[in-house]
Amino acid sequence: MNRIILFLFFTASLTSFSQSKIGTINTEFVISKMPELKEVQSKMEDYNKELRRKIQNKYTEYQKLVQKFEEEKDSLNDVMKKIRENEIYDMEESIKKLQNNSEQAVRVKRNELMRPLYEKIGVAIEKIVQEKNYTQIFNENNGLVYGSPEHDLTEEVLNEMGIEIEKPQEGEPGEVQTAPQD
Repeated sequence: MNRIILFLFFTASLTSFSQSKIGTINTEFVISKMPELKEVQSKMEDYNKELRRKIQNKYTEYQKLVQKFEEEKDSLNDVMKKIRENEIYDMEESIKKLQNNSEQAVRVKRNELMRPLYEKIGVAIEKIVQEKNYTQIFNENNGLVYGSPEHDLTEEVLNEMGIEIEKPQEGEPGEVQTAPQD
């Protein structure tokens, strides 16, 4: 009886395994070919320039504050010196905080601008999955050790999105090289 149950379990697991259809995609490659990427890059450049301008303005304000203090410190009493030193210190801290926050703001902005691109890829993948009955899709950039080229959906996703790419010539980057057979 145990052998029959074991045989049925083994047969059922083989059947379910054989029904799996796995595909891979290189989302970073797809994104690099999307025309929308240029707009995202342009917006990120503008956003970075704006942040740098704000930091530079704050730094210029800081330099003026330090210069004014240096010019007037001999004529200031101890209380006023301490107040001005605290103002300078507060301005330094404000600049550091602005720099740290700007790094985080850049990441948030990039994610915000890239989200529609990933959503567009997701829609194309979903359509291919439905049409071709895939059960699993792996992103090559997230730890895939090996993927058979016949399961790679990257080109299909690009085609689904209407993005044409040039096929690499033999020996060019992107072309899979095989070892010579003896």
